[in-house]
Amino acid sequence: TIPLNYSNDYYVGVIADYGNNIVESDETNNAGVGGLLDVVEADLTAAVTSQPDSALTGETIQVGATISNSGGQGGPFYVGLYLSSDMTITTSDVRIGTLYVPSGIGAETSLPVTINGTIPLNYSNDYYVGVIADYSNHTVESEETNNAGVGGLLEVVATDLTSAVTSQPDSALTGKTIQVGATISN
Repeated sequence: TIPLNYSNDYYVGVIADYGNNIVESDETNNAGVGGLLDVVEADLTAAVTSQPDSALTGETIQVGATISNSGGQGGPFYVGLYLSSDMTITTSDVRIGTLYVPSGIGAETSLPVTINGTIPLNYSNDYYVGVIADYSNHTVESEETNNAGVGGLLEVVATDLTSAVTSQPDSALTGKTIQVGATISN
């Protein structure tokens, strides 16, 4: 079995009696070498497949994505969900959610995922939604620069509280509790 985080060309070799359990007349001729083996690494890419059009600050959203591997078997990795002011999604953008893929993705397969993320309270504007497969670079890949996928714009609406008094007494005595009705709206 090829280890998951190997990448390069390797010679294939065999050793007869590698533990030296058998006494032989010549112990120096037990190794044989074959040719070079090209070990193909994983190559993860990400694409946003669904997202909401708008969200409120502090709200949790769900974003659908497909993570694909066009290379060899990859190890476990994290997928990050990001908000960006532009269409270039990087780890410098604001990560609002994370999903762990413990078993990695098999060679030449795709995995649909759903990632939850919470909109920061101090955000209000339009932001691009994006995902980055293996944002922490845990999986060795043949290409490390193609892991991000961008979706569409998400309108983030900030909270806007208003209040109005709906009922109150006409008079009150000092030291007494009064009841005031109000409507608070967002």
